[in-house]
Amino acid sequence: MRRTEAHQGVRMIKFSSILSRYEAAEFSQAEAAELLGIGERTFRRWRQRFEDEGEAGLLDRRLVRPRASGFLRIGAKRWRRCIARVTRFHGQAFS
Repeated sequence: MRRTEAHQGVRMIKFSSILSRYEAAEFSQAEAAELLGIGERTFRRWRQRFEDEGEAGLLDRRLVRPRASGFLRIGAKRWRRCIARVTRFHGQAFS
């Protein structure tokens, strides 16, 4: 298990615990957010995502989202033009 996955698990457990105490009116929203080390707005977002999606809503989306490679970011057409320019400049030895 990677360290980021472990942190994610700890965050879910901690959030669930504090959320249940918040819902039992033991904490205010500001106190719950402070205990988690996040802002009130983030707490509200997490709470909404947790209600909508369950624990899956708390997953760090940066870890599960596929990253676009340079080819996809630049686009096939621009990539081919770039290769054509380099080939023209350096000759056919590059191809």
